[in-house]
Amino acid sequence: MRILWISHRAEIGGAELSLVEGIQALSRRGHESHVVLPRPGSLEGRIAPFGVVHIHNHNPWVTHWPGLLTAARWASYNLRRAVPEIARLARKIHADVILTNTITVPAGGFAACLARIPHVWFLHEFGARDHGLSFLCGRTLTLRLINSVSQSVIVNSEALRRDVADDISGDKLRVVRYGVDVPAVANEHVRDGAFRMILVGAKQPSKGQQDAVAAVGHLVSDGLDVRLDLVGGGNRLYEESLKALAQSHGVQANVRFISFSNDPYSLVAASDVALMCSRAEAFGRVTIEAMKLGKPVVGAAAGGTCELLRDGWNGYLYRAGDSRDLARCVTELYRDRDRARQMGSRGRVWALERFNLKTHGEDLETALTRALRGRR
Repeated sequence: MRILWISHRAEIGGAELSLVEGIQALSRRGHESHVVLPRPGSLEGRIAPFGVVHIHNHNPWVTHWPGLLTAARWASYNLRRAVPEIARLARKIHADVILTNTITVPAGGFAACLARIPHVWFLHEFGARDHGLSFLCGRTLTLRLINSVSQSVIVNSEALRRDVADDISGDKLRVVRYGVDVPAVANEHVRDGAFRMILVGAKQPSKGQQDAVAAVGHLVSDGLDVRLDLVGGGNRLYEESLKALAQSHGVQANVRFISFSNDPYSLVAASDVALMCSRAEAFGRVTIEAMKLGKPVVGAAAGGTCELLRDGWNGYLYRAGDSRDLARCVTELYRDRDRARQMGSRGRVWALERFNLKTHGEDLETALTRALRGRR
């Protein structure tokens, strides 16, 4: 099978890591992948060992700042240039299926219609709730257009499946979870006696870092020796508000802000517990990464996180937005380090069995084959 993937970015992000894992997993099963990027970028180097890169600019149909002129200009370019170019490319390489790897760009779906090639849409995000995106056509119409141009729609969790089920046909929806490839990392703790927490993710309100900072305040007030690493770029104003929050609790020395890391896995490995405080996480890649590194996870009881954490077994679920409840969960792990390590070990075994390139490739292949049959 020859698959033409459509990516909305040329840099590495969560959906792009899934793309790389997808083409790698399909390559192992004998399938050929080509990838359309909107511009040159760092993603090219990650794709090169497993697939062929093509550069064709195409515009999104979502934005943080919607406007009629922007929508008209982007749509016009897509219809005049992007859609015909991608359709011609698909015919040239004799693609069997086009796979759009994000909810944010439409050109691949319409190019598939123009080229009369089956189309699959892979949704990785809620859109508005997790990333604050506004759909230029409105959310309902956007999802219905996705449904109309696709033979199959892949989602990464049951939570996302339920979220789109009103507008996308149930017989088209299929849950395919990620492979989540994690490199081998030495599991070395910093030997200063402090209990170390880490939260990896873009600094934005929906990610819930404010819960973690406030929880540190409660923990320190209770006499616990804790440290928190907040790893990831994001909204500078929001980061400043987090620093002000830490200062108001008197814990600025206990919270470390790390804007970027080439090796977040080593930071996770050096921690005692990972936090997932997002109020609307469609899946939670960093949750699985932490599990594969043998860490218990304390996560907000919302979105796809509820599918990954079994409360008291591989971590804890806390009430989203309730920093005192988060502090209570961390205290349980702080007081019983042996139990924390047992939770981490159980989570690691479970994550390795369930989230790997072998099962990811099998599930992707099934979804793509189903789309081909649906087209016929």
